[in-house]
Amino acid sequence: IKGGISEMIDRAVATNADITDLIRAQSELEELASRDVLTGLANRGRFHDRLRAALAAASRTRDHLGLLFVDLDNFKVVNDSLGHSHGDDLLQQAARRIADQPRPDDFVARISGDEFVIIRDDEADQHALDRLADKLLAVVCTPLSLAGQSLVVTASAGLAFSDGGQATEAHVLRRADAAISEAKTNGRNTV
Repeated sequence: IKGGISEMIDRAVATNADITDLIRAQSELEELASRDVLTGLANRGRFHDRLRAALAAASRTRDHLGLLFVDLDNFKVVNDSLGHSHGDDLLQQAARRIADQPRPDDFVARISGDEFVIIRDDEADQHALDRLADKLLAVVCTPLSLAGQSLVVTASAGLAFSDGGQATEAHVLRRADAAISEAKTNGRNTV
């Protein structure tokens, strides 16, 4: 054999290393594609994937799934008065506060501008999610530093639950959207 066994083994290892690097790079790209660039939380696409999977699991086990929407109140005012860079800073601070509150196995995502969502797909009960929502609103309202000033921002939250595993993604999202609209109509900074 030309080059000998040793050369063949060296080439095989090099090929394996190249494939490993390619797989690692692909995995990193997939992770980046599922993350919100600004906050580092899961993004809208990953949220929809997780919600579909959680609803399918709830359907099999007849469990309830809880969905908590959080929307910052009057966020546009911050962007318009202080500028988008300070608005981005506010979103990053709010995202950290929101992500620190749920249980480790809860799923947290930023799904649009100033909207965040938490999926609780095991032991989802209204009282536990009510307490989490109240806790989130309290922590979001804690003064934060923005543009060298102390600023208080409030949020509104809406809760929705699946019906013992029978709800569709569209149905749960409509319920959550209706709940957050009601919270905003009732004066904001409420659940």
